[in-house]
Amino acid sequence: SGAYLQSAFIRNITTAKITFLDGSVQESAMATNAVAERKFDASVSTVTLSGTLVNIASVTIGKNTADYIEVDAVVRIESQPKLNDNQAEVEVRLREGTTEVDTQILKFPAPGELQVARLKFMVDSGNGNRTYSVIARVNAGAAIIGRRSLAAKRDKKSNA
Repeated sequence: SGAYLQSAFIRNITTAKITFLDGSVQESAMATNAVAERKFDASVSTVTLSGTLVNIASVTIGKNTADYIEVDAVVRIESQPKLNDNQAEVEVRLREGTTEVDTQILKFPAPGELQVARLKFMVDSGNGNRTYSVIARVNAGAAIIGRRSLAAKRDKKSNA
């Protein structure tokens, strides 16, 4: 007696025992770290950038050797007028711990221009907690950070 599923995504299993087609049995109701996990940091508050790198988003997510992590950051930036220097240049970086894993430099030819920086990273090796952060600074002119999001997704490798 029971149900056969050819394909399904099951977030939680509430049973005392699972028997698989190969005859193996799992006695616990849920496998440890068996489901995907997402961590988010999102904000709509504005940040006026200076020439010093400032942290604008951060998440920490755990990983074991059977996992991979995908990180995606989206940052909206608007250039601002500045006396004698209306062109802006903004640097946005994605870090894993203190290691930079992606960088984007945006150039704004005029004040009031809106651009979006998108940073990505994926890792499938190692284990332990990983902290990802987005940092930004203005290299020339003036700019503000607007809406931004940072998402880290942990899932199982297909060959795990």
